[in-house]
Order: sequence, then C-alpha cells, then structure tokens
Amino acid sequence: MTATASAGGIDAEGVCISFGEHLVLDHVTLNVAEGTICALLGPNGAGKTTMVRILSTLIRAD
Repeated sequence: MTATASAGGIDAEGVCISFGEHLVLDHVTLNVAEGTICALLGPNGAGKTTMVRILSTLIRAD
C-alpha cells in the first residue's frame, strides 16, 4: 500500500485493511488531482470513513 498527500493531490494505491476476519478495504485505489473536490459515496459499511481515517493517518492500513 502506498499513500501520499502532497501539493499534487492524493495518490493511494492498493489500500487494504481488515478488522479481525472482516475485510474492510481490499486493494482500493484513489487518485485525486490538486484542486479537485472529491466525494466518497457508498452504502453504510462500505469503508468510506475507514479510508478517510487511513489518509489522515489516524489508523494504519494492513
């Protein structure tokens, strides 16, 4: 997994995380260009908050 936040935007490739035996994110890739507004949409339990917590370094990916 690689994730970088810089003046060039956000590039995260192959983000994976599991809690116990429950796989939450499985090789998620997110590329957001500088100056772009990005929204994460999905149903409850899709991993949106987990992805934001990983990108903000509150938790580590597996």
